[in-house]
Amino acid sequence: MLLFFALLFAVSVLHSQEKYTREIWLEDFHTFVKYFQETHPDPYTAYGGRSYFMKAVQQARATLTEDTTLEEFTELLSGLIVPLGDAHSWVRRDAGQTDETNPEKYNPLVFQVATDGLFVSGANPGFTSYIGHKLLAVEGQTVDSLLYEVGKLEPVENRYGAFLELRYRLWNLQMAASLFGKKEGLTFTLQSPAGEILQVEMPFQDSLDRVKRESKVNLSEENGLLYGQMLAPDTGYLRWNSMTAREVFGNMDPVVSYSQSMMDQIYQYYLKREKPEDPQEAYLGIPGIYDTFADLLSVMKSQQAEYLIIDLRTNGGGMTPLCLPLLYMLYGDAYLEYKDQGEYNRILSPLLLKKWGLDSIEAYNEKYGTACQWGDFLFGSLMQTSDESLEEKRMNLSLITYQGMGKEHTEDLQGVPLYQPHVIVLCSPATFSAAYHFMYFLAQIGGATVAGVPAAQAGNTFMEVTPFELPHTKISGSFSNALQIMFPQDPEKGNVYMPDFPMRWKDYGAYDFDPNAEILYVLDLIKSGRIK
Repeated sequence: MLLFFALLFAVSVLHSQEKYTREIWLEDFHTFVKYFQETHPDPYTAYGGRSYFMKAVQQARATLTEDTTLEEFTELLSGLIVPLGDAHSWVRRDAGQTDETNPEKYNPLVFQVATDGLFVSGANPGFTSYIGHKLLAVEGQTVDSLLYEVGKLEPVENRYGAFLELRYRLWNLQMAASLFGKKEGLTFTLQSPAGEILQVEMPFQDSLDRVKRESKVNLSEENGLLYGQMLAPDTGYLRWNSMTAREVFGNMDPVVSYSQSMMDQIYQYYLKREKPEDPQEAYLGIPGIYDTFADLLSVMKSQQAEYLIIDLRTNGGGMTPLCLPLLYMLYGDAYLEYKDQGEYNRILSPLLLKKWGLDSIEAYNEKYGTACQWGDFLFGSLMQTSDESLEEKRMNLSLITYQGMGKEHTEDLQGVPLYQPHVIVLCSPATFSAAYHFMYFLAQIGGATVAGVPAAQAGNTFMEVTPFELPHTKISGSFSNALQIMFPQDPEKGNVYMPDFPMRWKDYGAYDFDPNAEILYVLDLIKSGRIK
């Protein structure tokens, strides 16, 4: 899904130069506001109420003229969403083309988020001596002041969303210009691991040529999506970089029934090999989550391995229901009997029903036997409960499979876990949306330990991507269609889910800022008995 959101929808250098009339701007603007009010669960509270929302809308509308550019119009729409602090609502900003006369330039340093700030985690040749230095200021502006500034440019849900956005904004000249103006370089105030404070001029460079840094952790990295392995005799490891897998694409028979966009996704997740001519080959080349997970648990069971690390550090989300069979494999009846105490409430709108393949509220009511109207809410919890008996739940494929897939690993369990190690989840600010849900379920149902840096996702916030496209300018984006309250009694945790073992700058330094310092840290926690 998203966070993801910032990488997928980065600001382009130039936008389309097609000329639109004021009437066209107004028609698309009114359509945008209509979609916004119909689709979003609460567009008003962040503004202080509906009247203040409408005041902002009318003030924005008054700025539209014949001379408005597509870039200005896009920023105007985005500016109406930003106050919500909702990272599942956004306006796509790549409607233009790269300016070939002004090629992109890159910051020679790349930053990583620790629980207490940003530090240099990678560099171009000639700048590797700065790896491990903590960022204190840019162009004389403190990190805290910059976090405030990026929160006015992008919808962020908590402090770690702002950290992540600042990291992106320092990536290249174009992104940095939104904070500092067009500059050939930036002045960074850094603190070395030894405590020395220094100011350094960093010129933007023509190439993105990061020096490859080796890790002390030997990961198989069979593909860029998901894989499992043993890290030690007592510790298994599952890496999952996106909440998707082969199962999302069904059984792919015949492949001709799939849209071009679906085929594009299949080729994207194919194991980063040369694109095959046969779509079926590409589909089969995508790793399956259930085979991978069951195989790993089987190996762990044979070795009586006590710990399982589930690495979600770069998992920006996808399909939450994919994780349900995994929870059953791990926790059996404890998963089936789990009752989520949080809320998950969707608002019925034309865009939501379109996403669900329905063309009217009447079609929805006929399908579900309801008498709903536009704007009604579907109140519930994130994990829907069932009134069935435990025996019935054990055979309910909607609970123990993903659309019928994975049942070869679950339908014979009869409530007994395939294997139940102690789970340790690795998270980072990039752990977002459905990946955050998976982390939440592992901790709530199985008492999993969480280690790393807090997620940019908030637990008490808006959720889901509901796409829209404006009729004339073809500007696209998303509005959330749900409100989730995962921690009703703990609003602080509902904003920032602090890991059980948060990693600060000094913790990364203890492992020489290894690319997999989080794994080394957890392995040491296991050895020391601090994770039991």
